[in-house]
Amino acid sequence: MKSKGENLTIEFNQLQNYMNHLPNQDDVPDLWLVCDFESMRLNRRSTNEVWSFKTKDLRKHIKRFANIAGYTTERIRDDQVEVNVKAAEKMAKLHDALREHGYEGHDLEVYLVRLLFCLFADDTGIFPQDSLYKYFEASKSDGSDLSERIGKLLRC
Repeated sequence: MKSKGENLTIEFNQLQNYMNHLPNQDDVPDLWLVCDFESMRLNRRSTNEVWSFKTKDLRKHIKRFANIAGYTTERIRDDQVEVNVKAAEKMAKLHDALREHGYEGHDLEVYLVRLLFCLFADDTGIFPQDSLYKYFEASKSDGSDLSERIGKLLRC
């Protein structure tokens, strides 16, 4: 933090010089910020990205600081898109099959949303690892009790 009107480029160069002389470079943070209380200059060391903005606009740039709190952004890979499309197609087929067997309206939609949440929770670690898979695997080999087991799982 510098006094209002200070040259942030000069201040950044001073900061960079300081960071480059730290004995343990593992201690050097990824984000470097210089500010004169009116303007901010934020640098991301790992990507050499630089953003300059007015302090009053900090809220518009707050996501740039997310990794400090442990948040990360991930790009969706092409193979993830393909998997998501296939999963959506399977959910659509399940929807159509259930409708053909007399399920419809709000009850059908709630059922599918709850099932989708369970799949999401299993995939993201909300549920213990493979617990949903193990639950389904424990059903009878001919699947005759699967509908009942899913019903119990999704009941509120």
